[in-house]
Amino acid sequence: MNFRSLFRPRRPENVFVLCTGRCGSVTFSRACSHIVNFTSGHETRTKLLGAERLAYPAHHIEADNRLSWFLGRLDQEWGKDAFYVHLTRDRDETAQSYAKRSDLPGSIAGAYRSAILMNAQGQDILDVSRDYVDTVNANIASFLKDKPNTIHFHLENAKEDFAKFWRWIGAEGNLAAALAEWDVRHNESPPAAHNASQSASPSKLVSPKRTAAEEYWEKRKNSLYFQAIRILVSKLGANAGSIIDVGSASCPYLDWYDWIPQRTSLDLRNPYQSSTVHGIKANFLDWTTDRTYDIATCLQVLEHIPDAQSFAQKILAISNIAIVSVPYKWKPGRNSSHVHDPVDEKKMLSWFGREPNFTYQITEVESGSPRLIQVYERESATKWRSLAQRRRLEAK
Repeated sequence: MNFRSLFRPRRPENVFVLCTGRCGSVTFSRACSHIVNFTSGHETRTKLLGAERLAYPAHHIEADNRLSWFLGRLDQEWGKDAFYVHLTRDRDETAQSYAKRSDLPGSIAGAYRSAILMNAQGQDILDVSRDYVDTVNANIASFLKDKPNTIHFHLENAKEDFAKFWRWIGAEGNLAAALAEWDVRHNESPPAAHNASQSASPSKLVSPKRTAAEEYWEKRKNSLYFQAIRILVSKLGANAGSIIDVGSASCPYLDWYDWIPQRTSLDLRNPYQSSTVHGIKANFLDWTTDRTYDIATCLQVLEHIPDAQSFAQKILAISNIAIVSVPYKWKPGRNSSHVHDPVDEKKMLSWFGREPNFTYQITEVESGSPRLIQVYERESATKWRSLAQRRRLEAK
């Protein structure tokens, strides 16, 4: 027995990124997505109460500015057994960013002025935002006084500090790709601030015109095949730590899976991205990754891809479970962008090179369009006809 190991401090398994918000936490989380020995996420448990709010999995990096309001409970739950990052940005730039968003629904600066300071609507929102930034940073600094594993991360020195952070936690993965994330601006504030002392008249509010991507999603969001996919992901991915959707076309369905810490959307032209979903604009066949995702979804994409076999094989290669949908036996010419119609089970077998674990046919009530959904599990060749049967087979 190595008796020295009995007295060696246990290395923390979790990392918490504490900050005011509006200081790069989304980008920090995106950069962490290139780490393979930790999961990571941004505001992944914000809707939960009680013990569940801070019940993060082991080996996880969480960036969430709202943790500054849970510091007492964070101390009780994790205390000195975690790494802590104090992420900061120039005080005035942070305050200005908050001031620009003060009229948005759920604005922290607006809530701080009206509900925390109470009845301070007469105060200039920029001064209120500065006060908020000072208060949160002071709270975090006080919390970290007795913590042995802390690092101060300056947004203005992001790449150098992230490289230090990488070494500090013993990260493994693609550091170059992680550092490249800091060249991309994520979750920007609107370009111009509203006058804090004025509110828009309801009669003058005009609903913005939908983009083409929003129109595309609006027409399809209630499709039955989306609901079937949602059920499959919720059951097969109940304990998933990561999911990638290939060919998202800006559709926001990854937001449905908010219990999965790492969510990635990849698309040739319009990946979906949000504060909790990492968007990658790339040609999937040229894109490389050094990780395996728990789940990969690819919905209504293969029929557009000339080299569908290579595409399908790569979907299998990057995932433990692949969930795929295609138009089922559509007549050639029905959709001019499809290059493989009609697609059926035989054609899918030729692309994927193996039988699926699960096959499901569904016809849309509104349009009458048939779809084929198939599931491929890396670790099993067992076929199942329903989720209930799969559970029974697993129990044997």
